Amino acid sequence: MSVFQVVIADDHPLFVFALEQKIKAIWPDAVIHSANSYQQLFRLLGDKEDDLDLAIVDLSMPGCEGVEGAQYIVQNYPALPLIIISAHDDFQSMNACLKAGASAFVSKTEIDTDIVKLIAKYLDDDHADIGKVLDVPGASASLPIFTRQQQKVMALIASGLSNKAIANELNISEKTVRSHAYTIFKLLEVENRTQATVKYQQLLNQ
Repeated sequence: MSVFQVVIADDHPLFVFALEQKIKAIWPDAVIHSANSYQQLFRLLGDKEDDLDLAIVDLSMPGCEGVEGAQYIVQNYPALPLIIISAHDDFQSMNACLKAGASAFVSKTEIDTDIVKLIAKYLDDDHADIGKVLDVPGASASLPIFTRQQQKVMALIASGLSNKAIANELNISEKTVRSHAYTIFKLLEVENRTQATVKYQQLLNQ
């Protein structure tokens, strides 16, 4: 199977872009649709129901609480495989999603190879060359998949806030902000906030 249509729903554009690149590395002809809220996702599902082969949906997006979004999708589009992704990898979240009828649950901390294996599984594509995802030049450096907290920190850095202001905004310590910033700089392969902001904006505008 080389051509399919999938919807990726996540309220962080950088994550959507990174995941789309992973999919395109294996299935170049795939048609990718995206949504950044449950409302937008539900409209897209209503318009594209007969065309979609798979839905990859972030558990925590504007528009629904808890597993309400997953339940709605399963009830209204039972034939559509649903992979729930989440920054929360606790058993309670996973169990709730699977009980709601999701096909699979993947933590964002383990999404790199797990997600493409699951996509191949639910598309019945046993011949997918999953190894290709490792051959995308600079993929791990230029298209990092941040955790939800790192994405929040990066967005606030890009808006010009100081570490102290970010700590107050997110209700975390300045030490934690510095730790996140250090990891973000390594992922983006930059040395300071200005370089990180420029690269972040470039990725968002791809």
